[in-house]
Amino acid sequence: MIRPNLSTKIAALTAALIACFGAVMLFTFSSLSSRQIERTIETDATAASLQLNLFLGERSSTLKRQAHFAIEGIPRIRELFFIGDPATIKNEIQPLEKQFSVDGVQIVDPDGKTLGESPELSQLGSSAKKQVVAAINSGKERNSIVQGGRNIYLMATVPIKSGEFSKGAISLFEKIGPEQAKSLAKKMGDELGLVVEGQVVASSFNAAYSLLQTMGSQKTSY
Repeated sequence: MIRPNLSTKIAALTAALIACFGAVMLFTFSSLSSRQIERTIETDATAASLQLNLFLGERSSTLKRQAHFAIEGIPRIRELFFIGDPATIKNEIQPLEKQFSVDGVQIVDPDGKTLGESPELSQLGSSAKKQVVAAINSGKERNSIVQGGRNIYLMATVPIKSGEFSKGAISLFEKIGPEQAKSLAKKMGDELGLVVEGQVVASSFNAAYSLLQTMGSQKTSY
C-alpha cells in the first residue's frame, strides 16, 4: 500500500482550501450582486414614482384650467347648469371631450346626481362620487385618481355657483394608460408598469397580465 508523503498531503489540503475559498467567494459575490440589483430596481421604482407624481400634478393643473374655461369661457356650458335638462347636457358631452382632448366629461347637479357623462365613465367607483360631493360642499376644486373598471383616471372637478348657491360641478377625466407609461419610461430609461390591485393597468411594453409578485415596486398616492 502506497502512503502519500507529506508534500502530497499538503498539496491535497491546499487544493481543498482553495476550492472551499472559491465557493465562499462565489457565494459572496453572488449575494452582493443580487443586493445591488435589488437596490438598483428599488431606486428606479422610487424615481419613477416621483416622475409619476410630477406628471400627475402637471396634468391635474391642465385639467382644472380646462374645466374652469368650460364654465367661464363657454356661455352655453354655464347655461346647462341653469337649465338642468339631462337630454340637453348629454348632447354637449362629446363636443366637450373633443374640444379639450380628454377621455371623459361628467356634469352633475347640486346634489351630485349625474346629469350627463361620457360612456367611458359608466364603471366609475364610489371615489369619484365622493370627490364631486366634496367639491360641491366645499365650493373648491378637487383632483384625484379614481378607478373605473380596470381603468384608472386622473379626475379634476370644478364646482359652479350662482351667488351663494351651488349649481353643480363639471369634472374632466384623463385615462392613465400606455401612452403615459411610455412617456415616463422614456424619461427613466427603464420599462415600467402601473399596477392597481395586482393588475397591470398600463405599461410601457403593452403588458396585460396579473402580477403574481412585484419586485422593486413603489406605491404612489396622489
